[in-house]
Amino acid sequence: MKRMIIISALAVGLSSLAPGQASDRQAGRNESGSNGQAEREVRALEDELVEAGLRGDAAATDRLIADDYLFMTRDGVVHENLKAALLVRMKSGESKTDVLARLKPGGSHAPTPHPTNIADAQVHVYGDTGVVVMRSAYVGRGRDGRVIEVATRFMHVWVRRHGRWQLVAGSSTRIAPPKR
Repeated sequence: MKRMIIISALAVGLSSLAPGQASDRQAGRNESGSNGQAEREVRALEDELVEAGLRGDAAATDRLIADDYLFMTRDGVVHENLKAALLVRMKSGESKTDVLARLKPGGSHAPTPHPTNIADAQVHVYGDTGVVVMRSAYVGRGRDGRVIEVATRFMHVWVRRHGRWQLVAGSSTRIAPPKR
């Protein structure tokens, strides 16, 4: 379960926020030049975070995730020291790709588990806060060895502190896999 939480937190990965009103959006434009620019910055950081997770890049992950990062699982459990645990795993040399590759039994014709696929990302910026909502899916193996697809909706909250964006919170919930 801890491995699933750590992997999920990278795929991507929240404080309570009220939807921005016109004055909030205007304030965001005034502070950052334009919401469009801030949204592009947050989207690029989201992509960088996923790539860092797949590579096992602890330095990039450390820079992108705030020390006070928290993550809420689909069961409502809040993990407050997840960054430290995540960095320990990454520094051990084990990347998400390594974890997934180990899941395929030798000689099996079953699909190889693959890294998370991110889709439908929406970015909204309210002043110095960016909210990202996205859908993700990955193929893995259940405890019984069967190949499973896990579809999840994530929400990440980024905050601009001292001129740079950092991920401060994340949450996830399972959803039905997309129909093919």
